[in-house]
Amino acid sequence: MEKNPSANAETYALLASLIESPKDFIIFALDRNYRYTAFNSSHRKTMLRLWGVEIEIGMNMLEVINDPHDRKKAKTNFDRAMRGESFTYVEEYGESPNRFHYENCYNPISDEQGAVIGVSVFLTDVTDKIKANQELELYKTRLEEIVTERTAQLEQLNKKLERELTRRRQAEKEARKFKKIIQTTAQSVIITQIDGTVLYVNPSYYEWSGYSEQEVIGKPMFQFASPDGARILQTEIIPALFAGGQWHGEMTVVKKTGESAPAELYCSLLKDDQGQPEYFVAVFTDISERKRSIEEINKLSRVVETTSQAIVISKLDGTIVYVNQGLLNLLKNLNSADILGKSIFEFTDDEGVEKLKTEIIPALISTGHWRGAARLKINGQTALFSRLTKFAPSLPMKMASRNTW
Repeated sequence: MEKNPSANAETYALLASLIESPKDFIIFALDRNYRYTAFNSSHRKTMLRLWGVEIEIGMNMLEVINDPHDRKKAKTNFDRAMRGESFTYVEEYGESPNRFHYENCYNPISDEQGAVIGVSVFLTDVTDKIKANQELELYKTRLEEIVTERTAQLEQLNKKLERELTRRRQAEKEARKFKKIIQTTAQSVIITQIDGTVLYVNPSYYEWSGYSEQEVIGKPMFQFASPDGARILQTEIIPALFAGGQWHGEMTVVKKTGESAPAELYCSLLKDDQGQPEYFVAVFTDISERKRSIEEINKLSRVVETTSQAIVISKLDGTIVYVNQGLLNLLKNLNSADILGKSIFEFTDDEGVEKLKTEIIPALISTGHWRGAARLKINGQTALFSRLTKFAPSLPMKMASRNTW
């Protein structure tokens, strides 16, 4: 502790001991001309660190402070204390970039008569605390930004999850709908892996084939086809599926009893999300009855076409849609183009038209057939028909067979 030569040595020694003992405090005193009257070693080190000056008793502190702004700020605070006011400020001092923060306690120094003769200042270096608070504020700000960003991300994720859940619920709903359709359809449905292992078969297949679930699931699909069908699968269907994803055609399928049947087959290749082949789907219908019906129709067609009886088919409005060869053989000077598309009413007299409208057509609509005598004139020739029959309940047509010509 530096001393004023006029101070009492004993008092000074006691004072020096008091102001030097707190190691973390900076203490100094000035007279009314801002000259040092006392300071501790911490203050001397601080001034050397801040301004590069070795201070001494009697030196004007304001002249030591190089920064004009800091000098003005210090003088303002010293003058305020010399007016008798005690106060505390946290202030920043030092040459840039080495600035330090201090908590400064200003107090006036009075003589025995109460007159202010100087100022004492007690300082604490709070630079680390201020920096820690600033870093804490920066951390809090960054944390708030992170929380805000994370909240926004979570909101986006929640929206994405909601969309995904909605999509999945819709997909599950569609899956349930399609599963119900597959389970209730009359067509047989088989789903297999790419190697042909059966994964799923709908109830219609079990009912048609006579196989049980245990006999089908996990077995190769080739096992349930005829030898010719297995060959078609290997050489035609599967290559077509890999090439184009679809195949449609006929194939022979086999029941558990060994009975074979013709089937109309629709096959598809299903791919996963990456576009890789995943499943085969086969939908087939036993067309035995259809083929028998077609054969019966073909037989009937051959009979109608080759019979010597004259046959005319017309719509219920009278438009002629078919005449057989038997009729054309009788009408040697006419061909089908002369008759088809014309109204049957053009080929009868007024009495015949009236009978067709009031008796024959109503009878055909109500009972499906009519028997009796009806007159038909074609190119001056007259034919008597004894029977007219509705061709099919679902089709508005009738067939007339010749009785006499």
